Formats: sequence, C-alpha cells, structure tokens
Amino acid sequence: MVEEYTSGKYSLADLSTKHNIGTRVILLGLINGIEIKDYDPKGDIYTMKSGKTTFEERLEIAKWVIDNNMSYKDAAEKHGITYALVYKWTRAYLDKGPEALRYQKRGPKPKSEIDKSKLTEVEKLKLELEKERTLRR
Repeated sequence: MVEEYTSGKYSLADLSTKHNIGTRVILLGLINGIEIKDYDPKGDIYTMKSGKTTFEERLEIAKWVIDNNMSYKDAAEKHGITYALVYKWTRAYLDKGPEALRYQKRGPKPKSEIDKSKLTEVEKLKLELEKERTLRR
C-alpha cells in the first residue's frame, strides 16, 4: 500500500476502497512504517464492547499479538475487544515497555499530592489563598 500511495496512482480514499480498510488505519501504517497484511475489518470489530481490563490482561494481549505475527485483528476477535485497543496496547508495549500498559489516571493531581517543596513562593501563596477561599464557603 505504501508503494501504491507514494507512486501517486492512488489517493487514500482509493486505497481505502481497494483494500477495504479505513483511511486512518492506512495513515497510521504510513506514519509508523507498518505493513498492514491482516486487516479486513468486519462490522463486529467496530461494534464490540470493550470492558475494563486489568494490567495483566493488556500485557497478555500485547504479548499474544507479538507472538502471533502481529495479528491485531485475530487478537481483537479472540479477546472480544476492538482492533484499536489491541493496536494501542501493543504499540505502547513495544515503544515503552510493559509499564505503559498500567492504568494511568488522567487529570490534575489532587492538591494534597502536590510536593510543596518544589513550588515557587508565588505558587505556595496561591495554594494558601485557594485553601482560605474554600474554608470561607
């Protein structure tokens, strides 16, 4: 597909239709230099419900993909999760190691967890002022 795209003969939309693959997947493949061999999406892969998984499950799935010739589609079908999640977990595992598969809470840290020794005087004063405002309410 990379050769077809870079030759200028086909647009992304043309390749998408020709190979029955989404343009986003083609772009990911082009960006990451991945050869997409096994991708022939079925409607059920996109509509599968992905429940919460444990670190161990994500690790097992990523290792299964690597051990089985990078078959993201087969892993998605086998484990009943989306292709996108299988791809994301496998790439994270390969790029950053197993710890990348641990759940990481997003958003700002609670104020109680902030290391005040690393704050500037202004930041410390702002925190103190915020604390006083919440106490007055």
